[in-house]
Amino acid sequence: MRPVRVLASFVIGATLLVGSAHGQEPVSPDAAADPLAAVEQVQQLLDSAWVLIAAGLVLLMQGGFLCLESGLSRAKNSIHVAIKNLSDFCVSAAAYWAVGFGVMFGASYAGWFGTSDFFLGGGLFSGAGSAWLLAFFLFQITFCGTATTIVSGAVAERMRFGAYLAIAILVSGVLYPLFGHWAWGGVVPGSGAGWLAQMGFIDFAGSTVVHSLGGWVALAAVLTIGPRIGRFGEGATPMNGCNLPMAMLGTLLLWFGWFGFNGGSTLAMNDSVPSILVNTSLSAAFGGLTGLVLSKLLSPHVSVGDTMNGVIAGLVGVTACCHILTPLASVVVGATSCVWCFGATRLLERLRIDDAVGAVPAHGVAGAWGTLCVALLADPAAYGTGNGFWGQLGVQAAGAGVCFVWAFGVGWVALRAISLVIPMRISAADELKGLNIAEHGASTEVLELLTEMHHQQTTGEFSTRVHAEPHTEVGQIAAGYNRVLDKVNEKTQRLEQMHAEAESLHRKLLDVAHQAGKAEIATDVLHNVGNVLNSINVSVGLVRERLEAPRIEPIRKTAQLLREHADDEPSFLADAERGRLVPDYLEGLANALDADNEAAVAELGQLIDNLEHIKAIVSTQQANAGVSGVQEPVDAAQVLGEAETLNASAFDRHGVEVVRQYADLPDFMVEKQKLLQILVNLIRNAKEALVEGRVEGRQLTLRVTRGDEVVRIEVADNGVGVAPENLNKIFTHGFTTKPTGHGFGLHSCANAAREMGGGLFVESEGLGLGTTFLLELPLIPVEAPVAV
Repeated sequence: MRPVRVLASFVIGATLLVGSAHGQEPVSPDAAADPLAAVEQVQQLLDSAWVLIAAGLVLLMQGGFLCLESGLSRAKNSIHVAIKNLSDFCVSAAAYWAVGFGVMFGASYAGWFGTSDFFLGGGLFSGAGSAWLLAFFLFQITFCGTATTIVSGAVAERMRFGAYLAIAILVSGVLYPLFGHWAWGGVVPGSGAGWLAQMGFIDFAGSTVVHSLGGWVALAAVLTIGPRIGRFGEGATPMNGCNLPMAMLGTLLLWFGWFGFNGGSTLAMNDSVPSILVNTSLSAAFGGLTGLVLSKLLSPHVSVGDTMNGVIAGLVGVTACCHILTPLASVVVGATSCVWCFGATRLLERLRIDDAVGAVPAHGVAGAWGTLCVALLADPAAYGTGNGFWGQLGVQAAGAGVCFVWAFGVGWVALRAISLVIPMRISAADELKGLNIAEHGASTEVLELLTEMHHQQTTGEFSTRVHAEPHTEVGQIAAGYNRVLDKVNEKTQRLEQMHAEAESLHRKLLDVAHQAGKAEIATDVLHNVGNVLNSINVSVGLVRERLEAPRIEPIRKTAQLLREHADDEPSFLADAERGRLVPDYLEGLANALDADNEAAVAELGQLIDNLEHIKAIVSTQQANAGVSGVQEPVDAAQVLGEAETLNASAFDRHGVEVVRQYADLPDFMVEKQKLLQILVNLIRNAKEALVEGRVEGRQLTLRVTRGDEVVRIEVADNGVGVAPENLNKIFTHGFTTKPTGHGFGLHSCANAAREMGGGLFVESEGLGLGTTFLLELPLIPVEAPVAV
């Protein structure tokens, strides 16, 4: 006799005794006559009670999902995520009561769908089945709610509320019940088994039926609506959740609720429940540990998200097979489920698929793996299907594959159809604002504070203090921000007083600079031209010193000495002591003059380079003045040749070989002066890189090609190259690696390229490996009208 029967016998006996002592009728009229029947009756009540308790535990998982998903979302969307988790359970309960339960567990039509028990088979004044059926229905409602709410986290922060409710109806009313019938149909006695169940498909508590199905619908949804703004691409930053402790609490609530999810799937309080709960916990624990270790091995820190999703993946994976595994096998399921989840998460990121909480890896992928683990890690004798290892593995793979095709394929088509009626994605403005306000008109103290701070940022008005609600954490932050504002305003007033005269002079400079272009560039121009002029003064001084050096006076004295001995010059040079020194002296003097001459030539070369530097600074200022704004037909190769000509003397002086590769392109409309200034600057930079980086073999390549509706102009050199860490900074205003560089030429060129509708890009393999600048401009035909 099972232990529960012993307990039931004790309860019945005590009840009968107590009832008799008080003169009451016993609980069951047949109990005294047939104690075993009474035991069976109590057993049925205990089974129903366990299913009801398990239903409550699974319902608690809805709260776990709410905490997990809202904690992993940004504060501006947390309310929206929370109300979705509440609303989708309301929707799924209604749809499952009306249609889903009947489709899933009603009398089977050829194993494809149920045909009875819609609305639980009851009417307005009629009952709705037995007590056990009602308990089973309640238990299944919570399962349906779980499958539905998995989608919520994946599409967080950018899906319309109405569109999400449409998905909830689709999952709970169609996708989940139909597949559930195929796999679980026949659980209700006399209803008939589904076609997958007839093949021997095993999914004890729903790794595939519930979790993979929800995960694959989530994948279809995120592919339909696309990633969140700023999630991927240039300048993308991590989108961290607003409350990670709440998310971790949600994970623990899910773990606790899973005891009902897996333990309650016995549909009876029997001896297998303890082992199921042990296997569930071991798989979750080792899933979390695996996520912790993997994240630490592959990054500097332990990842909270990987650890939480490792726990969930372990729970999902073991759900299909927890009733027939050993504890050790459950450990393997948990660890490997996390590995699959971890890899799938990185794959989605690489493919730029934005799953906000990792629902697809943790539920879809881990669920499919757990379904295969039924055959891979359980004793074939425990299958109970008549299949051997390979046969059962084939059935498990077929079931997991059918779920993917059904949930993802049909789900994707259905979502596309829904999107034609209900726009799924909110507008970009609402997404940036946050769905709390955009969808529900709900704000928080944090959002209100951020709104006030954003207003100050956009208006530049910092004299007004923000509202500080007392006795709250946000209020304390606001009060601290106000104190900072007070200090800023105080310092601002003092600086305004101290720098009144400097401000007046600066205003005059800005007035002059605005007439020619950008004020910030004008300041740099004055500064850098002054530096170059100082260098020119030094060079001129050195040349003057060379020319005025006391070499002339010795030559004059030597010439005078030779004139004095013109009559006896041969004997004087051959015999006289002073005469014999003259040739050596003249040779030494010639060598000294030769050295002076070389030094003067070098200084003159520096003078020329500095003058070119000034011309480049001035031309850059002219380019940034933006005075033309007029497009005209140009030949790209011809303009590139003009820019090359302006630097030709420098190429000859430094031995630079120019390689020209010009494709045959038609003339196109562009602002010629801006284009010319960009190319002059790029070629001059290439020359400097060649001079600095190579002693010989200096080569400059000028290339013109045609792309898809664009003109590409490349200026490449094999010179000094660019360090990898500087590639992203090279177009930043003021950035330079040269001790005498002005740091705004490339910045100005990039701005000019953007102003013309194109872009300027840089490539370099590293220091000493050369640099390539690529200028892309729109290929506007000459005959096209030009907007002014």
